[in-house]
Amino acid sequence: MIKDQPLPPGAHSEPGFWLETLNHRNWLMDQAMRQFEFFSASCLNGLGLFILGHDGSPQPGEFQELHTTARMFHSYALRHLAGFQGADQIIDHGMTYLKRHHRDRDYGGYVWALEGDQIKDDRKLAYGHVLVLLASASAKLAGHPEADRLMADAREVLDQHFWDKEAGLYCDEWNRDGHLFPPIVE
Repeated sequence: MIKDQPLPPGAHSEPGFWLETLNHRNWLMDQAMRQFEFFSASCLNGLGLFILGHDGSPQPGEFQELHTTARMFHSYALRHLAGFQGADQIIDHGMTYLKRHHRDRDYGGYVWALEGDQIKDDRKLAYGHVLVLLASASAKLAGHPEADRLMADAREVLDQHFWDKEAGLYCDEWNRDGHLFPPIVE
C-alpha cells in the first residue's frame, strides 16, 4: 500500500474491514489536517474569506458565497471538536461574518453572494440557510457564545420563509424581500 492511498474497498462483513483499520483512520486524519492547513490561509485580515488558488495563494477579488462561508466555519468547528488548537479564532471570524455581512439587515435571512460589502446575488436559498444552521450548530458544540442566536435566527427564517406546510417540504428560494420565486410553468 502506498502511504497516501486508501485501501481498496472490500466486503464490510469481512474481519478487519478496511474502513475500520488504524491505517485508514490515520490516512483520513492526515488528509483532514492537510485540508485545514491549506484553508487556514483563506481568512481575510478583515472579515470574510479569500478564494484560494490551487497552490493555496489568495486570489484577487472579494467574492464570497454563503455556502462556502458556512461550510468553512462548520469544518473548523469540527477541527475544534476533534481537539486541535487554532480553530477558535476561525470559528469566531465566521460567526461574525455570517451575522454582519451575509445577514440581510433590511429583509432578514441570508443573501447568497457578496463582493466586499456589496450584495452580488440577493437570492435567499434554503440550501444556504440550512448551511448557516449547520455552521451555527457546530459552533455551539464548539462553545461559541453567539451560536444560539445565529442558530435560532436561521431556524426562524427557514420556518417562516421556506417551509411549505401544505407540501410538507422546504421551498428552494425566495427574493430578497421575502416573496417566493414563482414556480416554473411548462
